[in-house]
Formats: sequence, C-alpha cells, structure tokens
Amino acid sequence: MGGRTFLIAFIAVFFIGILLTSFTVEAQPEEKPVIIDGDKIEYSDARKMVHGCGNVIVTHGDMTMTADKMAFDIQNKEAIAEGNVCLYQDESTFRGNYGHYDFGTGNGMVSDVRFTSAPFYGAAEEVQKTGKKIFVAKKGSFSTCSFEKPHYRIEAKRMTIYLDERMVANHVVFYIGDFPLLYLPYYSYSLREDRPRVTVIPGKTKEWGYYVLTTWRYEFNDNFKGVIHIDWREKMGIAEGVTHEYRTRKFGEGIFDAYYMQERLKGIPEGQKAKEERFKISLIHNWETEYSIDADKEETEAKTEDKNALKLYKGISGGGYRWEIDSKSTSKARVFLEYHRRSDKTFDKDFFYEEYTKNPQPKSQLSFVRKFPQFTFNIHGRARVNQFETVVQKLPEIAFDMPAYQLGGTKFRFNNKTSFINFNKKTANVGVTGSHSYFYTTTTHAGRFDTFNSLSYPTKLPGYFKWLDITPSVNVRGSFYARNAANTKRNFFRGVGGAGIALTTKVWRSWDIEKNLIGIEINRLRHLITPTVTYAYACAPSVPSNTLYQFDSIDNLTAAKVYYFALNNKLQTKWRTDEGYLRTANLIDFNTWIYYHPPREERKFSNVFFSLNLMPFKWLIWNGSTSYNWTTKNFENFNLTFKFTKPFLEINATHSFFVNRYSETAFRALYHLSPKWQVGCYERYDFSKKRLNEQEYFLSRDLHCWIVEVTYNVQRGYGESVMIAFRNKAFPKIPIEYETSYHRRKVGSQSEPVY
Repeated sequence: MGGRTFLIAFIAVFFIGILLTSFTVEAQPEEKPVIIDGDKIEYSDARKMVHGCGNVIVTHGDMTMTADKMAFDIQNKEAIAEGNVCLYQDESTFRGNYGHYDFGTGNGMVSDVRFTSAPFYGAAEEVQKTGKKIFVAKKGSFSTCSFEKPHYRIEAKRMTIYLDERMVANHVVFYIGDFPLLYLPYYSYSLREDRPRVTVIPGKTKEWGYYVLTTWRYEFNDNFKGVIHIDWREKMGIAEGVTHEYRTRKFGEGIFDAYYMQERLKGIPEGQKAKEERFKISLIHNWETEYSIDADKEETEAKTEDKNALKLYKGISGGGYRWEIDSKSTSKARVFLEYHRRSDKTFDKDFFYEEYTKNPQPKSQLSFVRKFPQFTFNIHGRARVNQFETVVQKLPEIAFDMPAYQLGGTKFRFNNKTSFINFNKKTANVGVTGSHSYFYTTTTHAGRFDTFNSLSYPTKLPGYFKWLDITPSVNVRGSFYARNAANTKRNFFRGVGGAGIALTTKVWRSWDIEKNLIGIEINRLRHLITPTVTYAYACAPSVPSNTLYQFDSIDNLTAAKVYYFALNNKLQTKWRTDEGYLRTANLIDFNTWIYYHPPREERKFSNVFFSLNLMPFKWLIWNGSTSYNWTTKNFENFNLTFKFTKPFLEINATHSFFVNRYSETAFRALYHLSPKWQVGCYERYDFSKKRLNEQEYFLSRDLHCWIVEVTYNVQRGYGESVMIAFRNKAFPKIPIEYETSYHRRKVGSQSEPVY
C-alpha cells in the first residue's frame, strides 16, 4: 500500500466532513431602549432629532458609541458621529474620526479606524458592522503587537471579525517591520484559541542532523480544524503530515493523524533503492448517545451529547476517555474506534519518542457499549493491522456486566460478568533469508465462554461492634472452552469457586481551629483513620491452568488464599477557593498495606508498601512511595516527587530507585530574573551508572509581543541540540520546551502540549 496515496485519499474524505457540521439560527433580540448622555444635549421635537456635544455616549444593549459630536434620529434610531468616534462591544474597541450607526438594524461604520479585539490590534481605512457581532475591515492590518508601529503585522484587503469566534482575512501579506515576508490568499484564526497559527522549531541532533519542524494550523470552523506538519531533517529528508480534528452533529467526533516521509537510506550501493517509505496513520473516533426512557410511552428517544469527548493527543491510545452514567432514568451508548497503521516497528520510537514511551503499541479496536442503569452490554473487537506486532485478536468479544445489583429490598448484592471471546493470537516472528530479514506469523485460535457470579451482603455488626462495616461474599466462575492447549480435548467446562470477607471502619476526630499556622491555611482540622482487612479464597480450578492457552488472567487462575491489611491516615482541613467556597484539602495522606499468602512455603508476607502525600501549601506538593522486603530487610524501591511553584520560581524534581536496577533523579528549575528575562535548566542523572543522561539549559527574553528562547540540550545517545524559537505572547499555551517530538513534556513542565 502506498502511504502517500492512502494519506491523500483519507484527507479528501475528511474534508467532505465539513458538510456534516452544524448550523444555528440566532433568535431575534428583544427591543431595548437607547440611552443618550453627554455634556450638552439638545432635542428637536419637529425633526425628532437629538444633538449632543462633548463626551456624547449612546448605549443600546451591549453596544456603546461615543464621540465629540453626535446627531441621533429618534424615529430611525440612526446616529452620525464626528471626532474621536468609538464603538464598543464586548471587549472589542473601534476608534475613528467619523462614524454612522443604525441602532435598529445593528449595522454601521467607522472610518480611519484603529481597533482592538483581543488578542489583536489593528487599523483600517474603514470598518463596517454588518451583523450582531460581525465587523468587516477594508484595507487594514492587524498584529498582536500593541505598538503604534508594530514589530510585525499582517495586511489584508479585507478582514472579517466575528467577535468571540474567529478572524478571516483575504489577500494577506505578512510583514516583519517594513519587509514583506509571505503572501497568503486566505487566512483564518479562531479567537477562542490562544495558540499560534504557525510554529517553527529548528535544531540539531545526532540522529537527524540539522532539522526544522513546522506546524501550520487551519480552521474552517469549530467542528473542522487541524494542523499540517512540514518537517525537514538533514539526514532523512522531508516529511509531511496532518492532524485533523472533526466533530459532527449526529455521529460523534474524532482525530485523524497521518505522517509520511521517504527516508534517505545510508550506505546504499549505487543502483539500489536509496529511499524507504515510512508512515503512520491513526484514526480515533468517539460517538456517544444518551437515551431517555419514557415508561408511559415505552419509547426511546436518542439525544447526542454535545461535549468534547476527544482530546488531541497524537499516538496515545484511548486518550483519557471517561464515560459515566449518573441517572437511573437514562441509558447511554457509545461507539469507539481506533485504527493505528505503521510502516515499521520503530517509526514511533524514531520520530515521536515521547508518545512511544507512553504507548509503544496502540490498539486497533472497535467497540459498541450500551449502558443501562442496572447493567452494561458490550460488543468489542480487536484486530492486528501491523504484521510486525504480536496481538491477541478478539473477533469478537461479547460481554455483559451487572455490578452490585440489589436483590429486592434486602442488603444482598448480586454481581454478574458474562462474556464470550473468540481468541485468535497472531505472533510475529522474524525470519532471515541471506542478508534480509522478514516477518512471518504463527496463529493460535480458541474460543471461551465465561461467567462470573458473586453474592455479597454489606452490613454492620450488631451491638458493641456496630461501628464495624462487614461484607461477606461468595462467588463461582464457570468457563466453557472450545479446546485445550494440546488440542487433545474439545468443548469442556472448567469451574472455580471462591469466597471472601472485608472488614473496614472509619475513625476520626475534629478540632474547631481557624488560623494561619506558619502560612498554612486551616479552617478546622480532622484526623481520619480507615483500617481495612480483607480475606479472599479461591479453590483449585477443575481444569489446571497449565493445560489451557494463556490469553488473559482468567486462563491463569489457580488455588489461592490471601489476606490484605491496609491502613489509611488523613489529616484534612478546608481551603478557600478563588470563588470563595471551602473545599476539603488533604494536608497529609499516608497509606500502608501488605498481603499475606498462607499457602506459600516461603515469603508468605509480601513487601510492605507505603505511600505519603504532603500538601501543606497550595504551592508545595511532596509525594513519595516505597516498599520494604521482609526477606532482605531492605527497602526495594523509592519514588519521590517534589513540586514548588511560585511566581518567580518553579522547581520540580523526581527520584526513582529500584534496588540493583536503577537510580535516577530528574530536576527542572525555572527562575524569573526580571519581568523580561527567564533562565532555566533540566538535569537527569543516573546514580547507578554514575553518569548524566541528559542536560538542558535555556534562556528567554521578552521582546514586547514576542518571546525569544534559546535552548541547548545534550542527551546521551542522541547528541547535542541547539534550538532557537520565537513564541508569540498572545498565545501562552505554546510550550517552553521545544523538542523533536513537538510536545514532549519534561518534569516540572506547566505547559500544555501542542497538537
């Protein structure tokens, strides 16, 4: 399959999606009075005119017009103004020498205009108001620089400003000072966003040589927008890509992400293929619907939710989707699709390393979930689309889940999980022919029907022990297999039984204290202690697990007895939010837990696990976790995180340690030398190998409307990088750390990733 052909076809399909975007019709505004004020106001009853001089102000709804002189026609609600004419609407201002405005239709004009519509400043020969929040500027220019002579500007023959929506310009010329740099026939920018239209990231690495990574954002409307990537790498060549975000009115929303290049190969003899086609194609689509159930009419009405379910995070499978049902009168349905095609095994690692570390093998899957108040029904399928991957295919998986269903008016809770899965595991193997390697596949196939049923009874002990919550439970699992691993037995049943009991309670003490203790805000204190003891037992399965294919944890069940002991301590207070409300804050959150396995001959006790979270101030957070090994009498691992955030200084540090494996510390600091200068560093040191794995230093300077940043990075195995970037102050969400993967975030980063 040609990656470029596929990419072009896919882009064409998605641009058709603009036909699916929604349209709205605005309701007619209510009639509102016109209020006129000024130093001198005269009224002519014969002409039905009002004349004003000196600081004249006319207000109608959210529109205000001011001028030195003004004549107002009462019958037609038209105003003609001269001298220091200003039109104000929302946070936008249009200033000129002469103006005309019809307060009845909401249309008007101002000549010789200078305007402000955050975050833009501009000027034009004439600005016309042609709609409720629509302004058209003729022969104008705009910039995010507030100077009368801006450092840069964009000139256009015609600009249309849709307040709070977007700005559209035709026949655009981009100027640096007085030097024309670029011409565009069309330019559109969303006023709802605070990210730059164009990002350019230059640099140099050992792998790529010199490189320039660029992103070019486009937007037709809120439902149809994205980013085009055009990148150049000295040792590899040019790469192109697109990340497109779309939202339809009735069929959900999604992200399409594609990247393509013909990489130059090194050391290829003359006459042989010198380029390799490399690409990635990803599609994530989410469609959620809500069904309102009318018991009287016995009919169901579908209603599409209007919310942002997808977050653009390239290459990250799942992307943090959450789907909850919070009403017993509705049910929800969701269709979710993921497709991830790669040209080779190392593509993500070579070009999008940060994404690769978070999800080295994203899933290609399709699922339909219908969620009812009492249960959930799911049809799911997972398939292998890349030959070099080993994937347990589920073609299909059909599942039914009924969690904690209350039986009648009793305290009994019944839980059922039933599923049928047709497993087809495809294992990727590497073969070698001469000097060439290739992939070939071996297949393992089996079907399984499984049902798990449990019955629990949450209650409190009587009498003196009524403070103790107790939950006994019993369970049984039955599984039907199409065949065993040796293929000597077909269509057989396996049974597993079990039981358990959980004990827990809450003990607390409160103090009515309201004070500021060494800077710690205290509005009452509460010490909350929650001990928990759980016992679980599972009998030996009727069919040993070593005779079955091992597709998931259900196939690996064995006889087990385990005790779980946990203790949670919290010291809580309440902090006042910016809105003036009090919310609970955990000053100290300390947890410890351990497992005990009676059947084991050795190491009956697991490690003792500890976690401690401290947040004495809103600007200081400390988190730590560790585990203690009873056998070696040593702490096996530590994970520590420290975060300090003040207006002038930001510090973020982490340390990770695992005995006899690794010990690494990462540290990042950002210091504001002055309102215009910032300096920062990032260090990553490996104590186990006694070497510095990565270091980075950067310096930034505020140039009024732009911030220039110089970054020097040295990373073991990747060489040195020097990057110079210009960041527009009007778009604060562009990250400080410019990296080869576009949006890599270091420890301590407060910025958000760029698409």
